[in-house]
Amino acid sequence: MGRMTKALPALLAACAAGGSVWLFGRYVLPLLLPFLAAFALAAAAERAVRAFVRRGLPRRFAAAIPVLLALGLLSALPVLLVGQLSSCSAALARGAPRLAAAVAERLGALEAFLSRYAETLPQELSGAFHAALHSAGDALRALPGTLSARLLTLAAQTAQHGPGILLFAVTFFLGAYFFSASYPAVTAFLRAQLPEGLRRRTEELLADIRASFGGWLRAQLILSAVTFAELLALFVLLRVRGALPLAAVTALIDALPVFGTGIVLVPWAAVELLFSRAGRALALLVGWAVSALGRNLLQAKLLGDQIGIHPLLSLFSLYVGWRVWGVGGMIVFPLLAAALQQLGERGVIRLWKTP
Repeated sequence: MGRMTKALPALLAACAAGGSVWLFGRYVLPLLLPFLAAFALAAAAERAVRAFVRRGLPRRFAAAIPVLLALGLLSALPVLLVGQLSSCSAALARGAPRLAAAVAERLGALEAFLSRYAETLPQELSGAFHAALHSAGDALRALPGTLSARLLTLAAQTAQHGPGILLFAVTFFLGAYFFSASYPAVTAFLRAQLPEGLRRRTEELLADIRASFGGWLRAQLILSAVTFAELLALFVLLRVRGALPLAAVTALIDALPVFGTGIVLVPWAAVELLFSRAGRALALLVGWAVSALGRNLLQAKLLGDQIGIHPLLSLFSLYVGWRVWGVGGMIVFPLLAAALQQLGERGVIRLWKTP
């Protein structure tokens, strides 16, 4: 009982801390997110802005350069992606009649084969097999309508969130410019709000976090470059038209957590198989397997090397981040693991014992 009484304050403190973090993430973080992202961009660009200022450019003009570059990059990537998707969609639409005929022919042949197979089964199994076959056929026939409804729902949701996304983007870019234009004054104000000891530790931690984020970004660029090279080689060998932009767009999709190159290569291989181009389909599937395996093998090691944590901890943080917070967690949790490790090495917190 006495032991429970002693542990109760610590348990209550842990519950209060967890509740505070949840409330902050649920209600406060969405309001602050565009400003936090803007400040992060201003901090990342500060070295370049200082270089321009040293060369005589007024800070208000120097601050606009990285913001405009980020705006151009973030605008160009979706345009490139949409352009490539439009090109693929147009090619698919031109071949739609032939594709539909091929699909119908293959499905008919498969249904005939399965019906013949069902006749060889015992009578008690044959009825259940026929019922399952008819259910699968009904589901396949309803698939185009289901996909169309899903796409319409997705388009409606995107249109519904459009104003919010636009407001976020405008706030982010304007905030990044204003933060960058007055970065020394802003950081001096923030430092002045902290006690001396906490200020020193915070500055050290922020320096470590910047280094960790830079390492994470380098790891992602290396992984994307490796994937791009593999895809470009595959598309050149297959004599695909527009191999360079197609490889770039597929590598960009692969850089987004969870999606991977399979979202492009597997449906493409299925279409090639329907047109009886089995060799080309096999090459695409092998390319998908190689790129996915290479990325999974390299990701934990590269992240561990670049942000300074053990590959096992990197792999653990990637998995837990995905399960807890989805795509964002796969970015945030490795950086959080690096920050906790650095706090432990500095003696600020003690989460484990060093052998």
